[in-house]
Amino acid sequence: MAKVTLALVHDLIKKQTETFIAEITSLRDEVAAFKAQLAATNLTTVTRLGKSHPNRPRIVKVTFPSTFDARTFRSKVEKSKATISDSFPNICCRPARTRDQQARHETLGPEVYKLNQNAKSGLESFSLRPNGKRGCNNKAVKGLYLNARSIASVNKSRNKLVELRHLLSSFSAHILAISETWLTDAISDHEVLPDSFNVYRKDRSTTQPSKRGGGILLAIDTNIESNRRDDLENDFVIIVFEIICERRFKIAVILCYKPPDSDSASFNASLTTILDNVYREFQDVCMLGDFNLPAIDWRHPDRCSRATDSEFVCITQSHSLEQINFNPSNAI
Repeated sequence: MAKVTLALVHDLIKKQTETFIAEITSLRDEVAAFKAQLAATNLTTVTRLGKSHPNRPRIVKVTFPSTFDARTFRSKVEKSKATISDSFPNICCRPARTRDQQARHETLGPEVYKLNQNAKSGLESFSLRPNGKRGCNNKAVKGLYLNARSIASVNKSRNKLVELRHLLSSFSAHILAISETWLTDAISDHEVLPDSFNVYRKDRSTTQPSKRGGGILLAIDTNIESNRRDDLENDFVIIVFEIICERRFKIAVILCYKPPDSDSASFNASLTTILDNVYREFQDVCMLGDFNLPAIDWRHPDRCSRATDSEFVCITQSHSLEQINFNPSNAI
């Protein structure tokens, strides 16, 4: 029995040794082929970067006298990979930064580090990527919702535009949503908000020109990548836009205003269609606005006296929306 066991162990060691020798031979052939490609190309310098490590590949920096020579070399490597399947399996060839890109990277480096450190401690809301673009930190983005009842109202006792800018400064909000703006085409975006915001509006003058009041506005910090999705909107007072965060992660934000005298059944049907279309593309959705449904008690949403209120509650629940604000919201 012992002889059989020793024989099996001997065969196993022999097979493992042969496999190891075959891998070494294959790797030697790959290196030889890579050297042949280097020898066939006009090079300026070849430098090994970093320290050797048994579990990490070594980087080789190859400098060429011109961009044309560098592209020629890369094309030869890619051609060898395509024509010889067993060649270059562990070799990755990519271009380095240009001098301008390297200079920009070195300039942004300290700022990138500082902002990233502040973002970790909660002092900053954004991080600066090495390419110079600032990305949003989902956990630190602040939003502010208001029912304005004429945001541009100015009289002897109040100036709501000044109050709005004071609120933005106090709360350091990155996303601002306002219902009942009462704005018209005669008032431009920069008269309402600073240029540091991208502004998306749907004024009542465009949806119901014969009536005054109404209207909604969504504004988002220009440092956060965003797009309005009017392809997901309809004729009701509803705005849809998307926030694009790091790694192309997207969040849909929906702002609604339902006038008190509007038909609730039609609004519910329209909102259902919008939510269905939004959820086909987005997993994370935030919906806010003034729905003029004071009879709904969100602590006990199943106790609705009107059928349209119950239908609205069912719409939110069927789309996995959870109520955040349980208190009445008054106009500023």
